[in-house]
Amino acid sequence: MALSRFVLTSDVQVPWPGAAVLEATPAVPASTVAVQNASPLPAAVTITGGTITAVVVNGITVGAGAGTYLVPAAGAISVTYSAAPAWAWAPVGSIPAGFTAKFVKNQVICADSAGAPFVSGAQQLFQAIGASNLRAFVQGQDDVGHAGLGN
Repeated sequence: MALSRFVLTSDVQVPWPGAAVLEATPAVPASTVAVQNASPLPAAVTITGGTITAVVVNGITVGAGAGTYLVPAAGAISVTYSAAPAWAWAPVGSIPAGFTAKFVKNQVICADSAGAPFVSGAQQLFQAIGASNLRAFVQGQDDVGHAGLGN
């Protein structure tokens, strides 16, 4: 990754990429089998029904019955049961669909101009704003405060 500073050359609005972070609730696995949260956000997993004796998140027993459990991004959850429960997964801290982020001319940002695949957030930011709306940050020019105090 080549994280660099850039200056925006125009106002830009880009769709926020965090809207669809959980594609679907995974199926309840066999008792004691862990399911990983593949989302970049934590998930609230609400467990209902069944006969549950343990709920384990990241190897730590956090409960023994129905309820809502927080599974961190890239974390895992398993349920020990004798009768299968149901569960529903929901992203925690998600951004609603249709949300856009606004960047203004002369704003300094950090982004990654590295080529495909665009996997890091810094690469996604560079791609979303577009190279034509950015220029390289110039030390001594872009970091000098030109806004003086006036009376």
